[in-house]
Amino acid sequence: MQILDNGVIVGNYHNEKWETVAPGLEQLEVNGKNITLSFQRILPERAGMYAQTPSGHKHDDMEQMTIMLEGRATVVIDGTRTPVRKGSHWLAPKGVFHGLDLRESPEGVTILQIFPAGKRPPLPAKG
Repeated sequence: MQILDNGVIVGNYHNEKWETVAPGLEQLEVNGKNITLSFQRILPERAGMYAQTPSGHKHDDMEQMTIMLEGRATVVIDGTRTPVRKGSHWLAPKGVFHGLDLRESPEGVTILQIFPAGKRPPLPAKG
């Protein structure tokens, strides 16, 4: 990733160094002045519900946009289950429970979560 003199950030998530944040979970975070991009690889060994509770989790102070870059799963938002695959995107509004069900995703997934700068919530320690 390059940060140019004018503040422009240029990179390719395939070529960057990812951080292992928990078993089966890798992350690459890019922080701009007003936005945070949180790339996450959720590996096959972490299959299950990717949220702190069966109904998911919520953010009372921000909305969250997610884009599925690789793989397939089921997104759960406010109790509604929707299959998602590469190219899908979804918005979890402020205060709405959401999560990602990976129980039928043997290949794992790569997602991009978009938050206001510096607001990305902690990642779940257990799947």
